[in-house]
Amino acid sequence: MPLPEIYNSQPSEIASYNYTDIADGTGIRIFYFCKTSDSYVLVQNQPASTGIVVGGNGVTVYDTDFDLSPFNSPQMIRGTLMCSMNCLLGSSAHGQITIYVRKWNPATSTETEIVNKTGTALVHTGTGSAQSDLISLTVPPTIFAIGEQLRITVSLNVTAADWVYYGADPANTQWVSLAGATNSRVYVPFQLSTL
Repeated sequence: MPLPEIYNSQPSEIASYNYTDIADGTGIRIFYFCKTSDSYVLVQNQPASTGIVVGGNGVTVYDTDFDLSPFNSPQMIRGTLMCSMNCLLGSSAHGQITIYVRKWNPATSTETEIVNKTGTALVHTGTGSAQSDLISLTVPPTIFAIGEQLRITVSLNVTAADWVYYGADPANTQWVSLAGATNSRVYVPFQLSTL
């Protein structure tokens, strides 16, 4: 008598989301902008960053790519992606942040822009140097293959000869003697249904 065939099935993956929008069919995951000793990344935990802020002094543009780890399975993002940017400004500072949502393929060094948006103007008000800018972008349905990465490029355009920085420290460490948050976050809408 032949033995019956036994099919071993693997347990399905359990996806964890910070919160879900059932009506929209998305699961929102929160990632923090973070600087390591040799790169800029997006992380879910809140470690102390190598550098607390990104930016500088003078009229210039600071472009920084923050990459998520490569995907281990196909993923789709779609819907409203929000970047919550905490900024610190010098006494005569002016600036503006543009967010670029991109797909990065490290195997082929190919970058594909998905959407971008410029936030509100950052101007020192005279009552304090800390400001926040919540930049909301509508991401069309975008599939990421195994090995591809979500890249958020932050372009800080400093338009006056004084310093402007945004926070890149998930631990929210206070920067020198200035009060103000130093952690910035991105809320990414992942499609809940499997591909």
